Amino acid sequence: MGSKAVVEKLWREACLYRARFCCEICGKTSPQVHHIVLRSQARNNPKVLWDFHNGIVLCETCHSEAHASHQWLMDRLPGRLLPGQRDRLEAILRLQAEAKIVCLGRPGWKKIKETLCKQRNEARELHDMTLDCESQPGNWRQS
Repeated sequence: MGSKAVVEKLWREACLYRARFCCEICGKTSPQVHHIVLRSQARNNPKVLWDFHNGIVLCETCHSEAHASHQWLMDRLPGRLLPGQRDRLEAILRLQAEAKIVCLGRPGWKKIKETLCKQRNEARELHDMTLDCESQPGNWRQS
């Protein structure tokens, strides 16, 4: 598997674990991940394209809506972020600005992979901890 394919797989897994495999707009179970800063906007800057904050998990319906109107997604995103993820919106806005900067030279796949591995593992750990809490009687889940 090439570097780009590995990065894409890590990015997708990290986003899915972070969102607990649920649509971040409506809450349905969802296996689809969407780039917030679109591929067409960030194609010359892989650091932006594959940033952990640049992915949002969407169900099929919300994914179709997001592709039909990018503004539809951007209008809904701020209210859907968890309190601990408010800084994520700032990161997304920063990425939108950085996407306009053309990345010269090699994309630095190794660094991108290392960062995504760390983020995926952290998201997986949180996901697994949540599952452990939900499976034990008497525990409550914070939504």
